[in-house]
Amino acid sequence: MSAPNSSNLICVVMIAMLAALLPSQARATLACTANPSIANLTATIPSAPITTVGSPSSRYLTDWFNAPVSGVTRIYDGCTSNNTSNISLEGRVTLPPTGATIDGYQIFATGVRGVGVIVRGNDKNASAPLGSGWTRIIRGWSTFWDGGFGARLVSTGDTIATGTVSVGKVGEIRLAEDGVTNPIVPLNLIASGSVNITSRTCSVSTGSQTIAIPMGAIGRSAFSGVGSTAGGTSFIVHLENCSTGLNLFMTFTDGNSPANTSDVLTITPGAGSATGIGIRIGRQDNLQRVSYGTDSALPGSPGQMSFGATTGTTRSLAFTAAYVQTQASIVSGTANAIATFTMSYQ
Repeated sequence: MSAPNSSNLICVVMIAMLAALLPSQARATLACTANPSIANLTATIPSAPITTVGSPSSRYLTDWFNAPVSGVTRIYDGCTSNNTSNISLEGRVTLPPTGATIDGYQIFATGVRGVGVIVRGNDKNASAPLGSGWTRIIRGWSTFWDGGFGARLVSTGDTIATGTVSVGKVGEIRLAEDGVTNPIVPLNLIASGSVNITSRTCSVSTGSQTIAIPMGAIGRSAFSGVGSTAGGTSFIVHLENCSTGLNLFMTFTDGNSPANTSDVLTITPGAGSATGIGIRIGRQDNLQRVSYGTDSALPGSPGQMSFGATTGTTRSLAFTAAYVQTQASIVSGTANAIATFTMSYQ
């Protein structure tokens, strides 16, 4: 027999040593005999009907409704862990997020436009706003854990629609051990019951939901310098099905530059587009220029214009549009633009 190859032996030894140096997969040591003590925590939505304007000045539609009503109850018991320094009570919301926030809380959808829900997780010593991901409520150690949650209906910032809010499962609470696969079963957070919401608004007529405004062809010689205007046409936004006594507000947003807060609408860029000009929209009732703002129905939003109170079921808002010179030199080309408008009923 030939002697074994010494280089092969060295390789085997080195591989074994490397394997010994690799970290072993962390194993969970957290366990609770009551896992969890209860399957669900159920809070009841206040059932008193809500009547509101479409864009209320207070975004809170209900008080907090809690499970349990007293704040917390026993949710895990008989717990043990080999490392009690890295245990947390966590919660998360499983509803679709709206993308809006209020006072540090993510707002989640309820199925009724303009109405959302915020959620907090409770421990007897702490509480925390819950989001889409697992959020720590408190860190510590005990052989038993008390917990609860609260929820509250709020305005998302969109115009509130008339409808019935019925939520169901809101989210989950669990115990977690840092760095390991969690062995603890979450308990469900439930919002039971429903509430009817009546929203006082107007409707934008079908013909006003998309308005094409022909501006016509204008020669460069029609302008006399920066700030001068040329051409012009008018258009009307028709509202119907209005509740009486509503304070009407409206915001235009620059479709090509949503952050624009000036009084000049941006020309759509691209090959063959004109430069050195923009479009100016004005109100016919008071001849004021329209300044652009964010696409929001919240009271006090940038660029929001007041049109007074409704006195009947219909209302017409009249505007003019004209080209305005914005630079000393104008380059000819197409001069299209896009604006959107948001109604706010306060």
